[in-house]
Amino acid sequence: MIYQATDAIFDLVIQSLSNPFDSHGAFDVLKATFPREYQLDLGMMSHAKDPERALHVLYAKRLRGFTSLTPTRRVRSRNVRGGNTLNQEWRK
Repeated sequence: MIYQATDAIFDLVIQSLSNPFDSHGAFDVLKATFPREYQLDLGMMSHAKDPERALHVLYAKRLRGFTSLTPTRRVRSRNVRGGNTLNQEWRK
């Protein structure tokens, strides 16, 4: 699958975040800073029952692929819908 939110975009997002950061925060920054790329990627998930959740699952898997990041613990933070849910905290 070819993403509009490229690894270079993820690098910029990661660089802009505090250390440590969580996945929800990264997705919020990506969505706010690169809205076009986010929306195009979201469109690729239109087949899913919950496209936004499906996209965030894929984005989380992509974060795992960055060797500069280490997962630390599970934390609760505000998700895209405003609820507090568990997600991964990362250390740069």
